[in-house]
Amino acid sequence: MTNRTYVYLAIAALLGGLYAFRFADFSRGSKIQINVATRPFLPNPQPGDILPVVFGFDSEYRLTAVSVLPAASETNKSVAALWTQVAPKGSAPVRGFVYGLNIPGMDPTPNGIPKLEPGVSYRIHVEAGSAHGDAQFQTRGAVEPN
Repeated sequence: MTNRTYVYLAIAALLGGLYAFRFADFSRGSKIQINVATRPFLPNPQPGDILPVVFGFDSEYRLTAVSVLPAASETNKSVAALWTQVAPKGSAPVRGFVYGLNIPGMDPTPNGIPKLEPGVSYRIHVEAGSAHGDAQFQTRGAVEPN
């Protein structure tokens, strides 16, 4: 093979690598799928109580950050998170958790856990290393017994 052939092969390999890097998802972290559900397992619920919000994932993750914000924060970036937990080295492997409960291996919320309002939309953001996910959810209040 001549030197010209080696140069063409090197250029082809470089262009192929650039194409794969640009158009494949190699450079992005994976997407975490979040399922949100409210569960009516409150003992003796009172009118106005919020039903527990349960977050589930598509597989087990070692979470590094969790935050819950009002849904209006998508347009207003200066809104502070209502509930945050962090674990720089990752939490214990989890497939889900309940809003307000400490996630094993993560630092607890320093200022307590604010109550969510019924019928209000919120957004959750989770990170597990380079993987991340977002979901929007709406809370429901407990209903009066019939």
